[in-house]
Amino acid sequence: MGISIQANKICMSAVASLVMAFASGSASAADLTGCWSVNGGGTYYIAQHGSSLFWMGMSDDGGRQWTNVYYGTISGNAITGNWSDVPRGRNALWGTLSLHIDNDSSFSTTSQTGGFGGLSWRKITCP
Repeated sequence: MGISIQANKICMSAVASLVMAFASGSASAADLTGCWSVNGGGTYYIAQHGSSLFWMGMSDDGGRQWTNVYYGTISGNAITGNWSDVPRGRNALWGTLSLHIDNDSSFSTTSQTGGFGGLSWRKITCP
């Protein structure tokens, strides 16, 4: 028993739509979930759920200097969102943060407000 011509056309249309979405950059194939280090020191624990990205970042002294959280939205290779220091660390800054996904194992800051210090991240094995 074969697939009907109509069902086959629907399947082909769905596949074509997915290919176009990836080719146009409207979807990112990278899965950023995991542990990341940032230039200047610090570890970020990142969870990605679809186009939503969450993190908790801590300075290398166990977060005493700074600990921050972030929520962003992924569109293609761009991530835009808001960050804030939390009371575990001494800093009390907050602002916006835009990032570029360079590849599966690195991303970098494209713009920020509020004094965010991280410029480039690389994926690491979780401690």
